[in-house]
Amino acid sequence: MKKMLYLCAIEWEWIAQRPHFLALELQKYFDLKVASPRHLFKKIDSQRNNKKAEKQCTFYLLPFQEKSPLMGRLSECLFRLGIGSLDKYDVIWIGSPLFVRYIPRSFKGRVVYDYMDDCVSMQTSERMKTIYRKAHERLLKRANSICVSSGYLYDLLPMVAKKKASIVYNAFNGNTVTPPRANTKKNVVKLGYVGTIAGWMDWKLLEKSVEQESGLEYHFWGPMDVNIPKNEHFIYHGIVEHDDISKVVEEMDALVMPFLVNDIVKAVDPVKLYEYISFGKNIICCAYEEVKKYSKHVWLYEDEKSYFKLIKQLKSNSLEMKYDEISQKEFLIKNTWECRADQIYQLLEGKN
Repeated sequence: MKKMLYLCAIEWEWIAQRPHFLALELQKYFDLKVASPRHLFKKIDSQRNNKKAEKQCTFYLLPFQEKSPLMGRLSECLFRLGIGSLDKYDVIWIGSPLFVRYIPRSFKGRVVYDYMDDCVSMQTSERMKTIYRKAHERLLKRANSICVSSGYLYDLLPMVAKKKASIVYNAFNGNTVTPPRANTKKNVVKLGYVGTIAGWMDWKLLEKSVEQESGLEYHFWGPMDVNIPKNEHFIYHGIVEHDDISKVVEEMDALVMPFLVNDIVKAVDPVKLYEYISFGKNIICCAYEEVKKYSKHVWLYEDEKSYFKLIKQLKSNSLEMKYDEISQKEFLIKNTWECRADQIYQLLEGKN
């Protein structure tokens, strides 16, 4: 079994996402050690992702290490002290372009870049955009293989990088599947959102919807990067353990993904849509190219008018389920993280 060092893109304690799920599945194929970053002096949220990999360690990120050459070199020294020699690994998986700095030129094994979001567009300052862009370009050249999480990101790659890239979409964890069932008419219609609450939320759309339609409630679960507007129809429940999500959304009449469609969103193959489908709920999502493949299972809206139409139908109990139990199972069985890990293994072993 080949040895893999898995440089996780985000802190292991953060809410479970693609990096966590892939690590837990890839350890079935590789002698895998997860090295997850932790920001020195930064408090970790008390709500944690509690599923651990079989082999796991932490490396520390220093303040200003991307802006100060001195702090950068110190960070690399700390990494080498904590992780040890990289020569013992056959494969190094890199989840963030910033981590390419830790890979010496002398490393002769395989470097895999998991290109999972538009990391440049996500930065708020021009300086950080430049830092990420340079690191991304460097890693594209350094990587032997590139796993890309969406068609949009694949299209952004230069032709040289495309030759060593494969699309590995997101998936769902396969633990819980709730068969779809028809809604019953209620005085209060509850819409749920699960995930990071950030700048991509279309608050104006949600606020206008509760102004126009009485008896609407939006329920939110997940970490907050931005504050939720004060509104009696917006209810925040905090962070929930991943395995408990299916329970907390049981009372929801529909699940929503009400995003502002910008470059960050366009690049995303949303994990939440796979999981929403597994919860057996009606799903309403903003329309963009990457989510059109879910149109057999998800109601897509193009604008405010089409969103309000779907909400009216939901409220009047005339919004049909887009999928039944058979189509739900057919979709989910092909889209588990086990399937994605097997795809990656086949790619790295040259069997696909």
